[in-house]
Amino acid sequence: MKQVFRSFFFTFLLLLLFASGAYAEIFTSDGERISSDDLTAVLLQATPADNQYVYFYSATCGSCAKVKEWLEGFHERHPDIVIEYHDIARLETKTLLEEYRARFNLPFPAVPIIFIGSLVALQDVDSITTHFEPLSVSISELVATSDESKIPTATVTPTTTPSVISSPPEIPLLLIIGAGLLDGINPCAFVVLVLLLGYLMSVDSRRKMVIGGLVYTAAVFIFYYLAGLLLTRSVQMLEIAEYFSKFAGILSIIFGLVMIIGVILPGKGPVLAIPESQKGRIERWMKKGTLPSIFVLGVLVGLFELPCTGGIYLAIISMIALQTDIYGGLFYLLIYNIAFILPLLIILVAVCYGMPPEKVNEWRLEQRFLLRLIIGIIMIALGIVILTGILY
Repeated sequence: MKQVFRSFFFTFLLLLLFASGAYAEIFTSDGERISSDDLTAVLLQATPADNQYVYFYSATCGSCAKVKEWLEGFHERHPDIVIEYHDIARLETKTLLEEYRARFNLPFPAVPIIFIGSLVALQDVDSITTHFEPLSVSISELVATSDESKIPTATVTPTTTPSVISSPPEIPLLLIIGAGLLDGINPCAFVVLVLLLGYLMSVDSRRKMVIGGLVYTAAVFIFYYLAGLLLTRSVQMLEIAEYFSKFAGILSIIFGLVMIIGVILPGKGPVLAIPESQKGRIERWMKKGTLPSIFVLGVLVGLFELPCTGGIYLAIISMIALQTDIYGGLFYLLIYNIAFILPLLIILVAVCYGMPPEKVNEWRLEQRFLLRLIIGIIMIALGIVILTGILY
C-alpha cells in the first residue's frame, strides 16, 4: 500500500509540473484555460458583482506559503480589497471548493487558487502573484465608479487557520467508542497481555506484574495512536481521503467475511491473527521481563495485530480523514484509543484483585468464536456505513 501511495504522489507531482510548464493556470467561468493575453478581454465583461475574492489554500502546501507571503504585502498595498481565506483541510471548505469547481466547470482545482467573482480563477503562484493585483484593482475601480456599487462584499476572515478545536458532531461519538472497545477485545492484544501477566506473576512480584501490564498497555496505546495519526494526516495531505475511504470500506467488509467464515468453517481458509512467523519474536521479548522489553513487546503487538481487527481501525481512520480537520482527528483518535485500551485495563485490574490470568484465558478460549462472529458482523456493518455514507 505504501508503494501505491508513493507512486500516486510522484505521478501527481509530475503531472502538475508538466501542466504548469505548458499552460497558464487561468480559467474562465466556463472552465476554459486562457493565456494572460486574454485577460483584457475577460476584464471587459466584469461587473460590480465580481468584486468578491475567494482564496483556497492548504497549510501543508509550499506554493500556498509563497502566495500567503505575497498576499500579506498585497493587503498592505490595498487594505480596502477583502479576500476570503479557506483552508481545504476543513470539511466545510471542501464542500465550498466543490461548489466553485462545479460553477467554473473545472475538472481538478488545485491549491493555491483564487476565484474572482464569477469571472475568472487564478491557479498557481505565478498566475496569482502576476495577475490578481491588476484584476482586483480594476474591478474595485469599476465598483467605485458604478451605480451598482452598493453590493454586499466578502466577509473578512483571518489569513491563518483558527486554532480552535473542531467540535465533534460530524461522526457519532458512540460509533468511535464502540469501535474502539470492539477492537480492544480482539484476541491478539488480549491474549498477549494475559500470557504476559501470567509469566510476570510466576517469576516476579505482583507489583512488577502491575507495572509491566501498565507499560505494555501504554506501549500499545502510543503505537496505535501515533500510527493512526500518521495515516490520517498522510491521507489528508495527499488529498486521497475519498479513495482511501472506499478502500477501507471494502477491506472492512472482506475482513468481516473472513472472520465469519472462520467461525462457520473453523480451520478452513485464511485466519486473521498474529502471523505465525512473529509469535516466536513476541515470546522472546515477553520472556525478557524487563520494562523496556515489555514496551517493545507492546509496540510489536500493536504492529503485528493489525491482521486481527485492523479493518476496524482503518474504517474509523477513513471516516476521520474524510470528515474532520487535524484537530478533529486528534480528538477522535484519542477517544478511539482510550476505548481501545479499556478492555486491557479491565483485565489488568481483575488480575490485580485476585483473578488468575489462567481464568481470563479460559474465558477467552470459551468465547473466541462468539467474539470473532460479533467482530466480523461489526466489520461488515462499518464497511457498509463507510461506502454508503450513512450515520455521518
